Parts: sequence; C-alpha cells; structure tokens
Amino acid sequence: LDMAGVSNAKRRLDELLEARQYYEAQQTVRTLFYRYMSRKLFGEARDILRGTIDRFFSLGEFDMGGDLCNLYIEYLTKSDTPKNTETAEVLHRLFESFQTNPSRYKFAKLAMEWCEPIEGERPLWGLEIARAHCQGEMYESVLRSRSMYGPYGRLRSSQIRTIPEL
Repeated sequence: LDMAGVSNAKRRLDELLEARQYYEAQQTVRTLFYRYMSRKLFGEARDILRGTIDRFFSLGEFDMGGDLCNLYIEYLTKSDTPKNTETAEVLHRLFESFQTNPSRYKFAKLAMEWCEPIEGERPLWGLEIARAHCQGEMYESVLRSRSMYGPYGRLRSSQIRTIPEL
C-alpha cells in the first residue's frame, strides 16, 4: 500500500459512509484491514477499525460495527497486543457502544476469550462484563459456553441466578 492508495481508499470510505452505502464501506474497511495486517502495519489496522467502528455505531449501524469489532479482536491477537487493563477498557467501551444486538454477544464471547487470564491471574474482563451487561438466557449462554474464571473453574447453572447485579 502506498500513501496515495491509502488516501484514495480512506476518501472512498468517507464517500461511501456519506452516501449511506454501509455494506460497501464495511467491505472497504475489511480490505484495508487485511492489507495492513499482511504488511504488519498494526497501528494503521487498529486506527481504520476504531474510527469506522465509532462511525458505524454513531449512525446506528450496529451489525456493521459489530462485525468490525470482531475484527478488532483479530487485530489484538495477531498484533500480540498485551493483555492489560487499558485494552480491556477499550473492549468494554466497544461493548457498551452496542445497542441490544445479537452481534453484541458474539463480540462479548470473543473479547472474554481474548481476555482469558494467564494461569493464576485474575480475569481482566470476563465475569464483570457478562454480569453487568448480559441478561437472562444470553447471560446463561455466555457463562455456559466459556468459563469466565480461567483457573478458578466454571459456574454451575444453579449459581448463575444467585450472582448479584453490579
């Protein structure tokens, strides 16, 4: 990718968003993301995702933003981003930007997996985010599908209803 190509792609992305051609905008971001990642331009990949995710969410396009949030988890994994509180806070902010939407729960699951602690450490994000945001059956499903405690074991379904709200 040369600078002229990047400028043209970003300009095209802005035009697509202005014209409300959200699918084409999403595909443009995905293309740029994979080009950046293949060249190990991790900062550029992060920036194009974060900027476009915020724009999609501000436009109410939660499916499009959610898809890019899932790519953000891929970015974290492939760029070897350290698992720390700052990154967990970014994930939490992205999660809170969703309205009720099925892609919200997919993102929560991927984010909890990424935040899974190293043996013996406290989870960065898992149980707290699930407890605070996932309600009813979706909450139980997330808890059953992935242990939020890492080395601390799994919750039994009978314990799920007794966890206090934050």
